[in-house]
Amino acid sequence: MAIKCCTCHRQGKAMYCPHCVNTSPSLLLRYKMELYQVAAAREELRLQVDGILRDAMNGDAQPSGVLGKHLAMLRKTHLKRKTNKIRSKLQQLQEIVQAKRERVRKLKTQLNQPSVRVVSSSENKDKTVQFRNSHQKLTMLRRVLESSKALKFQALVHLFLIRQREHPEFPFTISFQPIVNVHNLCHLPQNVIECSLRSMWDFLLLAGRVLLIELPLQKPAKDVIDSLTGIVLNLLVFLQSLELVPQKLCGDRGYLRSLLRNYDVDRLFYYMVMNRDIELLDTSELHSAVNYEACHAELQAMLQGSSELSVLNKSIDDKWFLVG
Repeated sequence: MAIKCCTCHRQGKAMYCPHCVNTSPSLLLRYKMELYQVAAAREELRLQVDGILRDAMNGDAQPSGVLGKHLAMLRKTHLKRKTNKIRSKLQQLQEIVQAKRERVRKLKTQLNQPSVRVVSSSENKDKTVQFRNSHQKLTMLRRVLESSKALKFQALVHLFLIRQREHPEFPFTISFQPIVNVHNLCHLPQNVIECSLRSMWDFLLLAGRVLLIELPLQKPAKDVIDSLTGIVLNLLVFLQSLELVPQKLCGDRGYLRSLLRNYDVDRLFYYMVMNRDIELLDTSELHSAVNYEACHAELQAMLQGSSELSVLNKSIDDKWFLVG
């Protein structure tokens, strides 16, 4: 059946009824038959593949076809690998059993020789007694050494006359000179600063020898800030060795800044000499490592009135800073 245009009477799209579409060989019936044949062939191939896989997994029947042979070869390879693992494990267990048998044999041999056992037991007792005696002697030597170092250190403190006094700017003295601090450094003459730094350096070097502490810097510098930097670095080593500050924070730049701001150089020096614990401070600002450049930068930033230092040094007589 075809549709014609009412104007030009030309034939348009063909239309078929549902019965003709389903029953005519030239329309959908042929395609349906082909689809049924493809589905039947697919089902037959699926059954064939399932049979090949079943035969390959069972391993009883002789494999047929390329797929069956490959699957049988894969199964054999898997079984060989599993067998090799079991064989390796058995070999390890045999070696362990052999070692234990050898150990049992040696122990039985030692049990059959009581004299050797008694001799070895007596030797072990002698070694234990010698070890205990040596440990006691070492402990005594350590106590004597610590006591000797403490006495020598106290004698060194008395020799340098390190004291505390009531003064708003310089509360600590060494060898009748004020111990310098960074906040009030500009209030001291140059001669007093040099004498104070020299006395502090002499004390630290002698204290390092007495306490057997290796200092990072062994020679004072000519510049004031450089000399103070060396003193601070050596003080950090003393504080860490004497366990006056936490070990893990001693190398943190933030902790160094907190120490200098809260204690300054003179109080750190006096607390180290008097073996006083230093409180744990906030270190949330910086967390870089402490070295010479970092310490120098922190001291330079703390120094106040450095531009007026030369004027004050010329106008102040150093004799007024001698303390009794």
